[in-house]
Amino acid sequence: TLSISAFFFLCLFVDRRRKHRQIIATLSGGITTMIRLLTNQSLPAFDINWQSTYIQSRYMAYGGNASFAPFFIDDNNTVVSVLNGHAVLYATQFNADEWSCFFAMHPDITTITASWDIAQMLADALETCVHPKKIMQLQGALSSAAALVTAQTPRQIYPLLYQVFGDTMPAFDEWYVDVSHRLRHGNCTLAGISRENETVSTAMTVAQSPKAIVIGAVATAPTARKRGYAAQCIGYLAEIHKDKTIMISPKNPYAEQLYSDMGFTVIDTIGQINLREEC
Repeated sequence: TLSISAFFFLCLFVDRRRKHRQIIATLSGGITTMIRLLTNQSLPAFDINWQSTYIQSRYMAYGGNASFAPFFIDDNNTVVSVLNGHAVLYATQFNADEWSCFFAMHPDITTITASWDIAQMLADALETCVHPKKIMQLQGALSSAAALVTAQTPRQIYPLLYQVFGDTMPAFDEWYVDVSHRLRHGNCTLAGISRENETVSTAMTVAQSPKAIVIGAVATAPTARKRGYAAQCIGYLAEIHKDKTIMISPKNPYAEQLYSDMGFTVIDTIGQINLREEC
């Protein structure tokens, strides 16, 4: 935890990167909330959304004392989870000046995901871009049969994920440590379809909490597309977690149409910031 004077000094220092009007706002408004590590305490109550599901999933897997997966909180119960340089932010009341200072002070954080309004405020303060990310939620039950789907291991699905997503995928060791850890703690589910001992389609819960899941890493090998395999993998996960809120984020218009045909509807748009991107 930083003292008020130390935090204020650092804000003034890093604000050289920011717009003059926001420096004035910080000076005139003063420090009103304290940002600190969240350790040895429970998470505050959350509404169910994409951000809160990610944060709860990480907390269930790592707790509040892992130095490589820290959680931060302020007096307004804004919570930020950081893992492998990726920050997820949940807030109902938000102090944009202090949190923009916080992110400017942490060069290890490369991306931020937050609600659209908050992401816009942060991008403006940090002089970078924000990109929209649609969130879809399943309405009702899925009718897709999942007869071909089986449980998979991380080692089975990673080659396919790398084939489809390329260098946007983390290196295997980094990815494997997180996924295998969450599997051991019961907050990750993998699904896939194999042909000739090779996974040709897959999906997984990239975040999983007691009340909600986020399905992601949906991928099908080019030679196995147009056969409904992805829908079967998603249906398999949805059946396992049928008593929870089920969310997914389409990566392109084709995926959005596929999910819409399965019964998902767009419920929200959140924002993603890449702090190393030049607009």
